[in-house]
Amino acid sequence: MAKMPKTVLNWGLVFVVAGFISLAGCTKHANEEQLSALAQTEQAANAAEKALADCESDQSGLNSKLSQKKRDLKRAKDEMAAVKGRLGQ
Repeated sequence: MAKMPKTVLNWGLVFVVAGFISLAGCTKHANEEQLSALAQTEQAANAAEKALADCESDQSGLNSKLSQKKRDLKRAKDEMAAVKGRLGQ
């Protein structure tokens, strides 16, 4: 899962670079094909940024759940130690 955001970001950057290259023409004004390529590149970059934000949000949620589970585990171990101590008396 850690590689997915990098991959998505890399593809977005590839599309942006490809868009810039396709815009570099011999005239001052972009033609319809170049404008279309730019729009597609922009959409791909936006989609990549959204996917990255979603992955970071998911990771944050999972880290929160992990912290909660670790606290639950510690609480259970403490309770188990207390029960063992009472049984030993």
